[in-house]
Amino acid sequence: MHDAISMLLLLDLLVLVATVLVPPDRADALSTTAPHYLTRDSASLNLAASTVTGLATGTDPALLLSIAHHESRYAFRVVAPEPGRKISCGVMTPEPTHDLEACRETTSSIAAGYLAGARHLRHWFDVCHGNRRCALLGYAGGYALIGACARGAQLRGCLAPDVFMTRAALIDHRLGAS
Repeated sequence: MHDAISMLLLLDLLVLVATVLVPPDRADALSTTAPHYLTRDSASLNLAASTVTGLATGTDPALLLSIAHHESRYAFRVVAPEPGRKISCGVMTPEPTHDLEACRETTSSIAAGYLAGARHLRHWFDVCHGNRRCALLGYAGGYALIGACARGAQLRGCLAPDVFMTRAALIDHRLGAS
């Protein structure tokens, strides 16, 4: 537990430093992808957090940002109700839980939320042997959604990979243009 707290404190510190180093034009470029939800300052913070956690977990920062947009509109203290009296917590609302302490940890900072989401996404990439569509389906709805979509079910969740990848491409494009 002590190692996890130390890692999160280090991650929080790295995100704070990285936030200051985000060039204003990059923050502005990200904010154009979600102008109702991101200011220059909040875009800098989200860019820093997604970049640091992306590097730490081997996940694509643009994909993390895309999921954060979809799940919470970049609000890192989000607690969303889920079926079965569960809740999803944090900027990426990674995994429904009954565990209020885990929820408090995930919403304790933007770095904690991105880290929880990035680890959850990394888990699905590992389970799916690197298959992006499978990993994003797993992130969105677990094995049940992966199976249902493979059987040809016409569920809204089956569109999640396209939603996530389209916004990630937009984010990459805007950041590349800055």
